[in-house]
Amino acid sequence: MEAIEQAAGEKRVQDVLIAPLLALGLARPSMLRQAGFETMLKELRQMLAYMSADNLVRLREEVECRPGGKEGDRFPIALKILKWARKIQQPEVGPSPLMINIFRDDLGQEALAKGWAPELLINIRGARKWPGPFTISKIKFSADDAMRRLPDIEMRLARGDVISKEDLEWRSQRRVAIQRCQDIADQTQARGAA
Repeated sequence: MEAIEQAAGEKRVQDVLIAPLLALGLARPSMLRQAGFETMLKELRQMLAYMSADNLVRLREEVECRPGGKEGDRFPIALKILKWARKIQQPEVGPSPLMINIFRDDLGQEALAKGWAPELLINIRGARKWPGPFTISKIKFSADDAMRRLPDIEMRLARGDVISKEDLEWRSQRRVAIQRCQDIADQTQARGAA
């Protein structure tokens, strides 16, 4: 999802889901402090930005029927809302704006060229933020064995050596992971050209 679409989606979540629920009087879950509640609402806006307005209305009706708290006057926790949302409309599959920006950057291009792109993608998915210099060095270190193993297997295959089943399976999985990263980069370049 492009950054503009993401921002529009977050506004739609606020206007169609969150604001009406707050207007009805649903309060923060009792186990969350105000800062935690604000963080939860921010996460909901970000994670539900893919939903259409009609489906957000359906989700709002679901939340209205199943509020949280002993008195039924609280927002349900985000995990429940996200679960209900997925039943109404599955999230779009594809790279996040952060992934697109990183693979558009020299960082992503270097990772692809040098063979540590799969580890970079794993980090992005987990941390959901741009990696700093220390994190990048840790990513490269964690990719070191894989960056040596793949060329070694390829060289042995080219020579006609017998390769173990485990090595062949690992090679296949590694190539799929690298291709996934390359697809993000290619999608990024196509969007940049448009």
